[in-house]
Amino acid sequence: DNLNTLLGKYVSIRDFSVNAPKENYYHGFVNGLLVNGTSLIAEQKSNFESGNGYIDLIIKSIRSRGIIVILELKQTSDENEDKVLIAQDAVEQIIQKKYADPYIKRNDIKAVLTYGICFCKKECVVVGRKLK
Repeated sequence: DNLNTLLGKYVSIRDFSVNAPKENYYHGFVNGLLVNGTSLIAEQKSNFESGNGYIDLIIKSIRSRGIIVILELKQTSDENEDKVLIAQDAVEQIIQKKYADPYIKRNDIKAVLTYGICFCKKECVVVGRKLK
């Protein structure tokens, strides 16, 4: 809900008028939002190689030691497309490409939380799954 509020307030439809993939815009937007949480985030990486691909965003908590959050971002321009399904597919991508595997195997990591986020213009849908 908070992310939808921020999208509605700070995102303009004109932000997508460039030829770059629209997903890149949302990636930068979320990465920028996370910068505001530096007092809560021990580590934050963007496009980080893990498993058989690249994690869009990975966050390690300061307060809750041993918790890793992996975000996979997707985008659609079609308002009629099933955004929940796209967000679920993003979580499945994390699993299929083994992005979380190195963290699941570590004894110092007590929880791995994954979130798929599907953006559509000024709205989004978030699906989460705890893997450890």
